[in-house]
Amino acid sequence: VEWLVPDRALEDTAAAPRFLDDNLLDTPSIALDAARREIVRLGGIVHQMLRAAMPVATSGTRLQLGELQALDRPIDASHREIIGYLRKVSLHDLSTRQSNRLMGLIRIANDLEHIGDQIATNLVTSSRKRLDENVMISSRTAKAMANLHGRVAEALQGAVGALEREDEHAAAQVRAMKKDFGEIVEELALHEVSRLKADEPERIMTYAREMELIEIFDDIFKTTRRIARTQIAIGQATASENGEFTTETELA
Repeated sequence: VEWLVPDRALEDTAAAPRFLDDNLLDTPSIALDAARREIVRLGGIVHQMLRAAMPVATSGTRLQLGELQALDRPIDASHREIIGYLRKVSLHDLSTRQSNRLMGLIRIANDLEHIGDQIATNLVTSSRKRLDENVMISSRTAKAMANLHGRVAEALQGAVGALEREDEHAAAQVRAMKKDFGEIVEELALHEVSRLKADEPERIMTYAREMELIEIFDDIFKTTRRIARTQIAIGQATASENGEFTTETELA
């Protein structure tokens, strides 16, 4: 039996949709909720990839970088399935609320896929340069990078959780992480500038690689906050249609 029907590869299993069902398309509100649930699952896969990025980014081998890059394949496949399904939903007669919800879900799916690309392309490329240039990131700097990475992973988990629970307050909390995160980035950037004075070989190349990582994590954090903002906007559109009131400060 195993020979006749072999197990699918893990990445194929991860990419196969669990909630997208064409039988739901005639009821757009239910189909959109199925898409939301599938996007939440995609968010979980992206979060796993982000968690796996450390300490590979600062000290990983070429093999480990290749394995990290391969994690983007099921993300791309899942993203294609979701966008294809939402396209089918769009062909039906949708209310204004449903159209806004559909566009918001597309934006969130695209942003999650973009985070996967940021890791698979930008972070992996930077880390391969580190290896090509024989750059050694100090333990102190690696620890600071890990702290930055942890905050990004926390934000992404919060944004995906807010979408899963359809919780605007939780999404607003992710948006509110901007100030603390900015302070961490600023402190780390000042640390990098101070280390330029160190009399160490290849100091300029080390600085370039470390700053690249900071910028990549900062970009991922910004994308994550955009996901939270879209979630808030979806909730506000729903509240407006229902005659409810939501403050604009949650979009700040």
